[in-house]
Amino acid sequence: IGCGADRKPLTIKIWEFPRWRESPDSIDRFTWMKRQIVEFERAHEGVSVELTELTWERGEDKKRIAIAAGVGPDIITGMLPVQLIEQGLAEPVKGYMTAAERADFFEPAVETFTYDGELYGWPWYLTGSVMFLNLELFERYGVAPPGPNWNYDAFLDVARRLTRDLDGDGESDAYGFGFLVSPGDTGVWPFLFPDGVAFASASATKGEGGFLDHSRIGLDRLYELIHKERVAPIQCAGWDSEGMWQRFTNRRDIAMAPWGIWAIPKLRAIPDFKFDVRAYPAPDFSQPDSSARAFIGTSGFVVLRQTDANKRDLCMEFARFLTRPEAQRDLSLYGVFPSRKSVGNIYEDDELMARAQAVIRGGQTVPRHGNWAKADEKLQREFQLALLGEKPAAAAISEGVKQIKEILAQAPERDTSGHAGRGRDRMVVVIWTVLGIGLVLTICMMFSAWRVRMASSSAFGFLCPALMVFAVFMFFPLCWVAVLSFQNYSVAQDSSGWVGLENLRTAFRDAAFVRAAWNTLIYSVVVVPANLLSALVVASLIYPLSQRARSFFRGAYYLPGVASVVTIAMVWRWMFNEDFGLFNTLAGFLGLPETRWLTDPRVALWSVILTSVARPPGGPILTYLAALDAIPTLLYDAGEIDGASAVKKWLHITVPLLKPTTLFLALTITVASFQVFAQVLVLTDGGPGYATEVIVHRIYTAAIRDFDFGVASAMSLILFVVIMVASVLQYRFFRSEFEY
Repeated sequence: IGCGADRKPLTIKIWEFPRWRESPDSIDRFTWMKRQIVEFERAHEGVSVELTELTWERGEDKKRIAIAAGVGPDIITGMLPVQLIEQGLAEPVKGYMTAAERADFFEPAVETFTYDGELYGWPWYLTGSVMFLNLELFERYGVAPPGPNWNYDAFLDVARRLTRDLDGDGESDAYGFGFLVSPGDTGVWPFLFPDGVAFASASATKGEGGFLDHSRIGLDRLYELIHKERVAPIQCAGWDSEGMWQRFTNRRDIAMAPWGIWAIPKLRAIPDFKFDVRAYPAPDFSQPDSSARAFIGTSGFVVLRQTDANKRDLCMEFARFLTRPEAQRDLSLYGVFPSRKSVGNIYEDDELMARAQAVIRGGQTVPRHGNWAKADEKLQREFQLALLGEKPAAAAISEGVKQIKEILAQAPERDTSGHAGRGRDRMVVVIWTVLGIGLVLTICMMFSAWRVRMASSSAFGFLCPALMVFAVFMFFPLCWVAVLSFQNYSVAQDSSGWVGLENLRTAFRDAAFVRAAWNTLIYSVVVVPANLLSALVVASLIYPLSQRARSFFRGAYYLPGVASVVTIAMVWRWMFNEDFGLFNTLAGFLGLPETRWLTDPRVALWSVILTSVARPPGGPILTYLAALDAIPTLLYDAGEIDGASAVKKWLHITVPLLKPTTLFLALTITVASFQVFAQVLVLTDGGPGYATEVIVHRIYTAAIRDFDFGVASAMSLILFVVIMVASVLQYRFFRSEFEY
């Protein structure tokens, strides 16, 4: 399949994540994909492949945003995108994969990419988690590594013997076990679901039966490992993967932990790090020679909806080209297992990978459902709260199962008509229409002002460009969000129908949104007065200085505000790090106990608040300095004649006369505080549990990660009303009775 002389050149857009380095000297993790693109373009004249390099940090969210906006790629990589399939945005492979090719794929790979009996995507590789052992700690404490077949009792005995109180303070310093409880991570699921996850089918979500009705949840077992046996640190319930990796590889105070098999080549690259892999310990009620089934994942290439049949054929051909057997042999550099049988054993002389492969081949997958990502987030955050001691395990399980069943019962409508994106196209047409009308009005008003030479017309004419920008980028989106608030909006369709106030009721019933509202209120109540007061005090101290000194401090306070919020948040994340961060390092130097800044639910929100309070309010300081220039010096002279001290002059002259400026700054800072987002996203992503969830982050999660645009729009409308009410109240409180 290609582009002949009678066909137009075609461009295939593929978005890919960084994979492996081709050589130790290389820093480019996209070299393999670039080489495949060159080979494919050479074999298909007139076809070009455009590669967009994503990052693991936020690449998945970027991809979702682009697809929702209608500007996404033609081919995506990753696990089966059930949500996109149910939205009618993914192409089935039927008619492109031959029977011989299908038979060449391992059954777990084909099963993972099959939904409602239809195959979507070309499986690329198999991966999953296994138990990793830090053999250095086993040797140090004289503990023999477990055999290949072990049960939970043997695991607990080993974990107890590896847990040590090294400084004699009664608290463990080295732990036998560590794990993650995080949305999207299934490494610890063989402990949580020791007898597997019962999920009848993708459509069995209404009425009786379905998810978890016959599953035993081992949350109480993990709770005992932390709080009763003390063989696992309590922090792990709020860790991210980076935090646990640092403990396992750098501090080396965790002896056993579940990791994806990607960790094997990474650990081999660490000098003097000795490790081994094992299957998960079998549940205590299983046969002694069995093991708990790992949860596996299959990554592949999925072609998104194409209206051009020729381009669809080329996209499928490129996906087949990327998953051909000779290309999958390179997966040995990545530490994963090929999806095709004809590739053979690419780890013939690697005993570790052979054992890991045996575990993965016998694994199981998570339920495939369009709302599974949302359900998984709810469930895992409830587990986090229980393991952190914030609520009983039974209550967390009950609430999690209740929420997950409600979510899975929401069966989204599928669109197979090929008209995906019609609503977005209509929105674009409306935007360009508004833009064109605004441009025409601007030209007419400018011409009228030039002809008539009337001051009022001229002023209105010059306002038109700003009004046009406001209408297109502010007023129209606000109206659009208001409309979506009353719809069950679908990415692939114009809408799924009007639902009245149901989205608003859903928002208020959402425990995460309610918690986010309280967290946002606490954040604003602390940050707004703190920033106003600090800006006013600093500006008052700078103002009496010489012009040169004043200019220096203006720049010194304003320049930090130029830096990206994300960059600043990354610096704070390093300072908050529990293992090597600045704050805990200073605490240890002073003999103070370490603080779990971002993993303790009672501290995490205040840590986020600290990042905003401690940041110099450069903009407000400059605004106050400009306002201080407008205060007549005669007033200060009169106060000094009357014997007023510097403090009294500041309280009775400066502060009252700066009331209009304070009103302006209070409004702007309040709006910004209610819209806090970047700090939370980078520092905690709303966790642990919902301890740092804020409104905008909740809106972001509902819209981008869950594709619940109607509910997200309703939340946005609620936030708009709250900000409007807060602004009116502040205006009435700060309103000055005079002008100067």
